[in-house]
Amino acid sequence: MNRFFILLLLVVILSHAKAEDKGYRGSCPSLGKPCNSNKDCCPYGERCLSAGEGYFCKEDPGP
Repeated sequence: MNRFFILLLLVVILSHAKAEDKGYRGSCPSLGKPCNSNKDCCPYGERCLSAGEGYFCKEDPGP
């Protein structure tokens, strides 16, 4: 019985995590991962930049 509840809890957690990813396209992208805009949570010191094909989190070149 305990195994059933643990398995059920694990399935619910994993299902919820996948639902979150679909809604925000991967939550927090890191270096080299796609992002939607500068408002995405790129790591500190990185911005969502385009090199002509899509946007990716890359090191901020500064002003």
